Amino acid sequence: ESAAKVQREADIGKYPIGGAHMLYHDRRYVAAGPHSAYFNWEWGNGCSFPQSKVDCLVYYMNEWIRRDIMDGLYIDDVFPMPDTNAATGAAYVLPDGRVQPGNALFAYREYVKRLYTLTSELGKPPLLTTHQTSTMSMPFQAFCTLAYDGEDVGRFGDTSVTFIDAWPLDRLLTLDVPERTGVIVSFMFKDDYATRKRNKDHWAHMVHRMYRSAWAVRLLFDFNEWTPQWELVDLLNKYSEPDTRVFLFHKKEVVKTTETIFDTPLLEEHLPNKRFWRNQRLRDEIKREPVRVTVYMKPGTALVVATNFVKLPAKAAIHLDLGKIGIPAEAHQNIKIEDVDSWKPPAGDDIQKLKSNLPIAEATPLEKEAPEDETGALDLQALERKPEVLELKDGVLKVTVPPHDFRLIELNW
Repeated sequence: ESAAKVQREADIGKYPIGGAHMLYHDRRYVAAGPHSAYFNWEWGNGCSFPQSKVDCLVYYMNEWIRRDIMDGLYIDDVFPMPDTNAATGAAYVLPDGRVQPGNALFAYREYVKRLYTLTSELGKPPLLTTHQTSTMSMPFQAFCTLAYDGEDVGRFGDTSVTFIDAWPLDRLLTLDVPERTGVIVSFMFKDDYATRKRNKDHWAHMVHRMYRSAWAVRLLFDFNEWTPQWELVDLLNKYSEPDTRVFLFHKKEVVKTTETIFDTPLLEEHLPNKRFWRNQRLRDEIKREPVRVTVYMKPGTALVVATNFVKLPAKAAIHLDLGKIGIPAEAHQNIKIEDVDSWKPPAGDDIQKLKSNLPIAEATPLEKEAPEDETGALDLQALERKPEVLELKDGVLKVTVPPHDFRLIELNW
């Protein structure tokens, strides 16, 4: 209790003064001293959740929270694990004597349900967060407040794989939409995992492209984000205020249709990575509708987010319902259009061969004269850029979206 008081009042810069105290708790372990030792035979391999274990955990969490030492819990490793305890767990013995492992799916759900009830009885907000390293098992999450998806970036060992490659759209729509699951989702995305043992000259572009792709999805779904990109956060703060309304792409409320053309034929190789996008029907849908659009609207302003799911620059004609966005007819001729993306790519060779945020001018003498960085790669930032002329006519916004990337177009009236 004394330590908690000191920590709550500490001003160390990294955390806000008076911020919530969250207890780290791994699902598989019970830090209950002699109780764990006594009940070890019954609690089995850490994956069993008999009644006595749930009772013990709830008792300890009650002490932490009731005495204001902690405000909530961060529960790690909440993913399905084989329970081999046939005596008091979910496993059972087969006729031939072998043990069939089970899973304490609903026993654990009961535990989190009791934690939710506990915080309510103590008059505390239910600060119950879980993390399951890319395995969203919804019964586990039913009574938590926020679930951290992601973290496992082993899938990014191939530098051509982006966030869009690794998290297929059908999975995101099924498991990560709060309106469908009741659980807010945040993505834990650790770039340092992806850059280990790699040439440092590649880090900037590697991380840049992974984060750009991750933000392309985050903005499209209105997700929270584990690691912010500060320039974007400053821009998006006003669209996080209570007077903002979000028209999500999958509801098709304000985007009537999106027509897309490419300078070169769209081939199978340009679609998201087949290792993760296994649903051929979804891959066919991406061919037909590669650019998806979400609109954030506030009084007098709107932010159009266009995300490109294929690995070719897409020239999109986005048909917007300006009336539903809130733009009165008399203001249609005076709408100000601006590219407000302030997050520019780093200099140097892009190891994924994906184009930068703004279209580069056609080959000119400048290209030969542009300086090179220390690795001998062309410095893209030293090249003359040719900003795209944005056009909004009769509710149709025309914009080019880079591969596995996004555009942020703000409308003001």
